[in-house]
Amino acid sequence: MHVVFSTDCGDFQHWQSYLFFYSALRVGQHKLGYVTRIASGCDDDEEAKVRAWHDLHVSRAMSEKFTVHFTPHFSSVAQDGEKGGKQYLFFNKPFGLKHWLEHGEGMGVDAATGKYADDDGRVVALLDPDMVLLRPITHDFSDLESSIVSKPASAPKTRKFKA
Repeated sequence: MHVVFSTDCGDFQHWQSYLFFYSALRVGQHKLGYVTRIASGCDDDEEAKVRAWHDLHVSRAMSEKFTVHFTPHFSSVAQDGEKGGKQYLFFNKPFGLKHWLEHGEGMGVDAATGKYADDDGRVVALLDPDMVLLRPITHDFSDLESSIVSKPASAPKTRKFKA
C-alpha cells in the first residue's frame, strides 16, 4: 500500500503536509506501507530546504516510510507551441503522480519489460494534503461491514472502498 499526496513548495501546503504525515503516523499507516509527498515546482533552494526539514522532522522523527519526491513544475500550459503560457495549477497533481510512478524510489518502469519495477500488485491511493487520516487506508476489502460499495455487491464491476 502506498499513499501519495501532491503539493507545491509553498508554506501553506508545507504545514498541510506535516499534518498529513502526523495523522498517518497516529493511525499507523507506516505499518502498512509508504506515504509520499509529491512536491512539484520547487526551485533548488526550496527543494534543499524542504528535503532537510523533511529528513529532520518527518523521516527521522516519525517514520522512514514517510518520503518526499520532487518533480518539475507542470502547471504552465503552452499555447500555440509557445513556452510559458497560462498557469493551470491542477496539472501538477496528475503529471506529478506520473513523474513519481516513472521515477520514484521503488517505482520506475523497466525499459526491457515495460512494467513497473517491483510490481507486486501494489495499491496506490492518491489523496490531497488537506486531508487527515482517521484510520489506516488498506487494500483489504473482505470486511463488507466497513467497506463503501459503489453498486450492489452482486453487480459486475462493483467498486469497493475501505471506510
